[in-house]
Amino acid sequence: MRDHACAAVRLFAPTKTPRYAPAAYPVPDTESLRLAALEKSRRRGRRVARRRVALRWLGWLFTRYILPLAVTLGLFYLGWLHFGSHPVVPSGATGQPPLTLKPENSLHLKEIP
Repeated sequence: MRDHACAAVRLFAPTKTPRYAPAAYPVPDTESLRLAALEKSRRRGRRVARRRVALRWLGWLFTRYILPLAVTLGLFYLGWLHFGSHPVVPSGATGQPPLTLKPENSLHLKEIP
């Protein structure tokens, strides 16, 4: 029992080590910090520039090809809905006999004057 009590006291006892570990690397000087910040700024600038160029190309591609294609397909679809939705009436439903071709009525047998 005494061993458990000692373990608990040791668990919550203050430690002798400092709160913050000493720096593993020396503190950088101001010039190296300035150069690192400048390099990071340049990298970010290049990344932003690449993103802007990509967006410009996508905008050009959209207005040049995708938008006209979408408008054309939309107009074809509307035409198909308008003209393709009418029911097809069979020839027998009009009351007239269906049109038949006879050999004597063909154009290639008649002579041209």
